[in-house]
Amino acid sequence: MANNLFGTDGIRGVANEFPMTAEVVFRLAQTLSVTVCNKTKRVAIAKDTRISGDMLESALITGFTSMGIDVIKMGVVPTPLVTSQVSNLDIDMAVMITASHNPYQDNGIKLITSRGDKFDDKQTSKIEELLTSSENFTPSKDMIGKIYEDTQSIERYMDNVRNIAPNYNALKGLKVVLDCANGVFSKIMPQIFKDLGAGVITLSNTPDGYNINENCGSQHTENLQRVVVESHAQLGIAVDGDGDRIIICDEKGNRIDGDQIIAFLATYFYEHKMLKGNSGVDGLKTGWTNDAKGTLPKALKNKATGNDLIRAFALWCSAGGQIRNFLLRRRLSEANMYLNNQYSQTPPDNYCYVLYDANGGTTSPRS
Repeated sequence: MANNLFGTDGIRGVANEFPMTAEVVFRLAQTLSVTVCNKTKRVAIAKDTRISGDMLESALITGFTSMGIDVIKMGVVPTPLVTSQVSNLDIDMAVMITASHNPYQDNGIKLITSRGDKFDDKQTSKIEELLTSSENFTPSKDMIGKIYEDTQSIERYMDNVRNIAPNYNALKGLKVVLDCANGVFSKIMPQIFKDLGAGVITLSNTPDGYNINENCGSQHTENLQRVVVESHAQLGIAVDGDGDRIIICDEKGNRIDGDQIIAFLATYFYEHKMLKGNSGVDGLKTGWTNDAKGTLPKALKNKATGNDLIRAFALWCSAGGQIRNFLLRRRLSEANMYLNNQYSQTPPDNYCYVLYDANGGTTSPRS
């Protein structure tokens, strides 16, 4: 059965219009209760800063608890935090309520497994088939779920990010401009950079439910680029509403795209011997340029040898990232090159990775 409700990143639409209605979301929670939540009978729910987040969260909570499933409320947190912390929560799955970089009128439901992975098409097809069927769910008077508040995941996530740095003065002397998109990173990202000693200028960090991604964030970097130049900062970073993508600009206000970031990281890891094996990276290393046209695909096509092309890759910067952890784990299991560090088998979302395989071609891991 083809997915009609589920897209590449869950269910998404305008809030209070099908399928983003309280009724549909309530039934989705009941459906997930019988199809997924069969072991611990616990689920975590997180959301971004949209005005409709509370409504959809309430519908999910009601649906889950009516079927005897306990709910852990994670609150307003980044998507990468959810994917990296679910393994600590003893849950069957997690739900992220967000429409990513879309305007506030939209919202969506992302389904995340207990390992932090994305639900695959087979799983969502099964869920959608039951969700759209005429089957009625029968809650039991003897099985009603409880609601808990998660009070530890945010600080644990921030600690993980801070601990990547060699010390708490690692960014001393760096002046950085941060555009938080009036989203989930509005408090977390500036605090982490300050904790590590950076001088921080913060933009778009006052979410009100309506201004998420509004002329700011990763989709609208003009203001970020201007402020970086005017303030003589060394770096600008913009994330989107749920914190799963990043755009960077340099001290001259030049926007740095994802291909360039990945190519730079690949070169850095290669030169610092952070990769187990280097075949296939030589082409990228010699092909990298600082010119805006020197993007990863061009470097690979011109310089890589044979079919030794960088294909499976993922990155996460301490401020936020493009790549979700479920894709990172999937690529890790497929790739034959790993970072030579302590996270090579179970990487967190807050570390930078470049992965390799020899199947040829380049594909973006972003969903």
